[in-house]
Order: sequence, then C-alpha cells, then structure tokens
Amino acid sequence: MGTDFERYTLRLNSGLTAGRFKLSESLQLAHALTDLPSGAPFQDAIRLLPTIPVYDPTESTGSGFGYGSPAANTFGTNPVASQLIRDESQYNNRLQGSVNAEYAFFDFLSYKLNLGVETLDYVDRNSRKYGRITQNQPQNEYQSTYQEQRGDNSFLIVENILDFNKQFGDHGINVILGYSEQRGKNTFSRGLNRGYGTGPSYNFVLSAGTTSPEVTGTDSEYSKRSYFTQAVYDYKNRYLVTGSFRRDGSSRFDPDNRYGNFGAASLGWRISEEDFLKESAPYISNLKARVSYGVNGNDAIGEYRYQGVINQNANYVFNGNVITVGSIQTTIPSQGIKWESRFTTNYGIDLGLFEDRLTMSADYYTSRTEDALVNPLLPIYLGNAGTRPFVNIGDIENKGFELQLGYQDNRSAFTYGVTGNLTTVKNEVLRLSQEGQSIPSGVTRTEVGHPVGAFFLIPFDGVFQTQEEVTRHVNADGRVIQPYAAPGDARYRDTNGDGQINDSDRIFYDTSIPKIQYGLGANAGFKGIDFSLLFQGSGGNELFNVARATMDRTDDPANFRADFTPWRPDAPSSTTPRALQGGGTTANLREAAASNARGSSRFLEDGSYLRLKNISIGYTIPESLTGKVKGVSNVRIYVTGQNVLTFTDYSGPDPEIVNGNFFERGVDFSSFPNLRTFTGGIQLGF
Repeated sequence: MGTDFERYTLRLNSGLTAGRFKLSESLQLAHALTDLPSGAPFQDAIRLLPTIPVYDPTESTGSGFGYGSPAANTFGTNPVASQLIRDESQYNNRLQGSVNAEYAFFDFLSYKLNLGVETLDYVDRNSRKYGRITQNQPQNEYQSTYQEQRGDNSFLIVENILDFNKQFGDHGINVILGYSEQRGKNTFSRGLNRGYGTGPSYNFVLSAGTTSPEVTGTDSEYSKRSYFTQAVYDYKNRYLVTGSFRRDGSSRFDPDNRYGNFGAASLGWRISEEDFLKESAPYISNLKARVSYGVNGNDAIGEYRYQGVINQNANYVFNGNVITVGSIQTTIPSQGIKWESRFTTNYGIDLGLFEDRLTMSADYYTSRTEDALVNPLLPIYLGNAGTRPFVNIGDIENKGFELQLGYQDNRSAFTYGVTGNLTTVKNEVLRLSQEGQSIPSGVTRTEVGHPVGAFFLIPFDGVFQTQEEVTRHVNADGRVIQPYAAPGDARYRDTNGDGQINDSDRIFYDTSIPKIQYGLGANAGFKGIDFSLLFQGSGGNELFNVARATMDRTDDPANFRADFTPWRPDAPSSTTPRALQGGGTTANLREAAASNARGSSRFLEDGSYLRLKNISIGYTIPESLTGKVKGVSNVRIYVTGQNVLTFTDYSGPDPEIVNGNFFERGVDFSSFPNLRTFTGGIQLGF
C-alpha cells in the first residue's frame, strides 16, 4: 500500500566543428513507473469515524474492511481499503532530442537549422477488486473492474533561421529572419471490462472479464506555422534598441481566426559605459536602464475545440415502440474563439558593483491578458457530455514589482554566493465577455474589479456568548437577524441589511492569489565540493480549507480534528460554535445546526509559507583521477533533497496547493501534497 515513483534517465550531448560548419545534438531518454493514490485518501482519512475499524473480519461482502453503518453513520470511504482494493499505475517512456546545424557563409551571415522531437508512449492501468468499502455501496458480480489506457504522443519542430550580425564601427546590427513548422499527433485507446469474480485471486487483463469489453479511442493532430523576425541595434554597446515581430498560425482555431500577429520592442541604456560614470564611480561595473513592451499569443486549448461533436447513432422511441435512428450533439463547440493575447510592459534597472560580485535587478511590470481562453463549467441542462467549450472570457491584469539581489565571490579556492528575489502581484479582472457577467464556482466568484476566483462567502463574525448578544444582533429596522440562535452558535454579518442570513450576504475576499512570492538561495564550493540550497515562500493569500469545513461541522456524522474544541458553557470559544447534530428536536435546533455548518469565511486560513525547496551537496572527482579513464572528462557524485522543511500556520496537508480549476486556485480539497524527496546520483562527462 502506498505510492511509488521510479524514473531512469539517460542524457547524451555531443558536438563538432569543421571549418564554417557546426553541428550539435542532445538526447534524453526517460523511463518512469508510478503507483498513484486511489480516490481521495486525505479527505477519506479525516472523514472516517475513529470508532470504525480499518479491518473488519465480519464484514458481509467479504472485503474485510470497516466502513460506516447506522451505528456509526458516515459515507466516507475507508482510505486503507481504497488503496488495497483499487490499484492505479502509470508506465511511460519519453524521448526528447534536438539537432542543431549552423553554416557560416561569412563572418557576419549564417544559416541555422534546428530540429526538435519529443515522443511519449504510456500505459495507464486501473483495477478494482470485489468488496464494499463505503456504507450502502451497491454490490454485484460486475463490481470488480479493469481499465487500460494506452497512448502515443509525438511532437516535431523544424526551425530555419538566417542570422545577420555585423559591426559597422561603433554601430552593431543583428537581424534574424525565421520560419518554423510544428507538428503534433496524439493517439489514445481505452478498454474497460467488468466481472472479474469475487477473489481472492484476480486476473486483470481485458479479455478475462465476463462482459464484452468497452473500447474507445481517439486520434488527433495539430500544427503551427510561424514567421518571425528580430532586429537589434546598439551604439558603442551603450544604447540598445530591439524590435521583433511574429505571425503564428494554429490549427486549433477555425480558419477565420487561425492567425495572430505579435510583436515586441525594447530600449536599453547602459549607463555604466558612459565616460562620466566610469570616472566618477569606477566601482560600478554595470548600470543599465531598460523599458520593454510586447505581446505574446496563447493557443493551449487542445485540438478540434472549435468543432462540435455529433453522435449519429442515437436511438429514440416514438409512438410507443417505433425505434428511430437520429443524431444528437454531445459536445458543444467553442464558437468564435481566437488567440489569447498577453500584453506586457516592463520598466527595469540592472546594477552590478565590484566587478559584478554584487548585483541587483529591479522591475515594475504590468501584464494584461486580453481575450483570455477559459473553459468554465456549464449548466447540466445544456447536455454537454464531452469536453467543456472554451470562450474568450475577457481581460485580466497582473501588475507588481520584481526585485533580485545577489552576491557571488569566486576570487579564491573557496567560492560562495547568496541570492534573493521578491515578486509582488495584484490580479484583477478588467472585463468579461458579457456586461455584468459573474462566473460562480463553488465558494469563489469571478467578476470585474476582483481577482480571478476571489472567495465569495458569508462573513463569519464570531460566536454568540450570551442570549443578550443574540437579541441585540439586529438590522437597522430592529429585526433580530438570527432568531433561531442561542449562546454558542455562529454569528454572521447581515451585509445587505435585510434582517436574515442567506446567500445574498456573501461578500468578496480578494485573497485567493498570493500577493508576494520570494526566494532565498545560497551556494558554496571548495576543491571539488559544492553545496547549494533554495528557500521559497509566498504570503498575502488565504486558502479555503475544505477538509476543515468537513470536520468542523457537527450536523453530519464525521471525524473531528484532534484539537477540535467547540463552544461549551464552561469553556466558551469565539471561533468554534457549539456541537449540534442535525435533525434536532425543535426547528430552532435544526436551523442552528445547519447555520453553524455553513461554508463561510470561518474556513479561510492564512496560506503563507516558507519552504526549504531544495538542498544539494556534491563532489567532483579531480581530473588527475578521472583523466586516467579514457574518454571520461569529469565525474560528479551528488545528493539532493526536495521539500525538506516547511514553516506555515496553515492546518492543511500542504499550503502550496495545486487546484486545476482556473476559478478555484485558492480552494484546498486536500490534494496530494508535495513529496519530500531525497535523490543520489552520478554525473558523467565524456
């Protein structure tokens, strides 16, 4: 039981030069095996009641596991049973390679050909044995199942670049012209069968099931064509001007919107090359002011999204018994979608002191995404059975500051350095595709004037301590806002003043996205020994803890946190209401129990953290020893650790959450935490 990950990697790099011709190549082969967690073990572990045994030899279906019952009423899944009865594994082989050829017609004019390829073949296997692991789970002979998914993905890119680079006295000019083609092809097949018996032994292959296998598959292709150019001018390596333009065409959009035009420009002034600064401040080795503006495009939406899918074999019964063959649309097309464009403006300054041992870089940026491509959830009544359609929902802006500081000293056998970086960000939705549009998603809402996926919750305002507080909690008209409440019940703010608490009282909490992100790194080396570490962190954001919202409610049977301390008359609490079970004997008790369990701002937690992300130590064997082995240029032995330490006040498994829902990035469903990993290896150079 548990997860596992194994990866074997081989890298090869080589190159040669013959007169005006240069050739280089790189190749990486990787083989990976992964055992995945089944279900949602972190959620299940906190839901299952402590009175339920993990193993139960008296269990009626023969699974041998404990789960909920009328005596211990919960519908949580036994997390141990889920891992032992279900098995999910992945197997893949990946090849990444590139070949780069260059021929110099003259010292100032060359042609470059870049070829890149990536292939991936994979097999995913999911199996389930017979047996009940959740209360009231249906049981039949077909409960044991096996599913196998196979696929082959390939990607190829070809770039042709003509490069002109020449110095005319104090004037330098560099111009490139390029053309590229990209091709991708993905094939996918899936087989599913049922009825593998009741155990204890199973033969999980598709042909061994007792039903007819369900087989499906897809085959998709895409392509991108690009024309691009860039021109760079510099005067005495002091004044720098750059301009670029590209035209990209993607098969992922319909023919009317297939092409997009994107460009960029920048200005730079290397002040440290001015004579007045060289004479007055010789310790300044680099001082550069710069400004840039540009636009990039995004077409990462998948294939054929602009086309709908129609099932041409849909039967329907008319007139009682007449079967008529018809067609139905099963996937709604992404109509009228076009390239997403990101416009970025940047003002920056670079500073280097004492031969660049001490460096600083500061930037102010604004990044505005126009026609953002997003696939929001659709109402069920639209009948979309396939992938959700994309829409250009509107404009989103990010702006903030970036600061990097560093010190590196390599003047002696002992080398050392320290780096630090800090980024601030303010995210805001500027426009949505429809006037006054609102995009709800669980406990979040996306509207103009707020960040994407801002929390939208009823504000929790503490816990009533006395009956007098309940009767004094009134609106402007003197109406008691929570007449059903009693001491120990949750108090909420009546934000709209109508004298009652409901969804109309929800307000925005613009804290779903970290306001600052930072990092701190250090390195040192001495006579072949090298050491490095990296801390990273973020702050200014909150997380909605779904696990705590589940455990801290008492109206529904569930597990509770070890430090769960609800309000009691002899032990009052201002943060946790009294424990009330659902289905109370009076209407007030029933309403109070539901009110105390409400998903409000009570379950927002500080998501700030500091993490030792990486630490590494290595030793490079002296050349006097490796030189004795023919063909070996260097050997390095190393040990690294990832996610070694985390400092946070967040009570969930991991504050660095990953939520794939674009509109719920601050909602923590107890996703699988970042793994603490230790790796050892040997690097060989030939």
